[in-house]
Amino acid sequence: MRPTTCPDPERILAAAQMLANVYRLFEADPLALKIIAGMAGGLAAREICKVHQMSELDYDTTRRRMRRTLLRDQRNWSK
Repeated sequence: MRPTTCPDPERILAAAQMLANVYRLFEADPLALKIIAGMAGGLAAREICKVHQMSELDYDTTRRRMRRTLLRDQRNWSK
């Protein structure tokens, strides 16, 4: 029997809900939203910077802010 490569509907729904939550977390942060969109599109960090005319420093700073926000949100979910 050949394994299927299509995810089941529950996984698709869970992924969509998680992505919606991430967008909500960063709705007031335009740089974070640009990075998220670039990552979702499969772009590398340099490509994201180039496409959005973002400096490497802005990219790195925003990624750290994103990481901290996601970790804080994860801790809130586990309470």
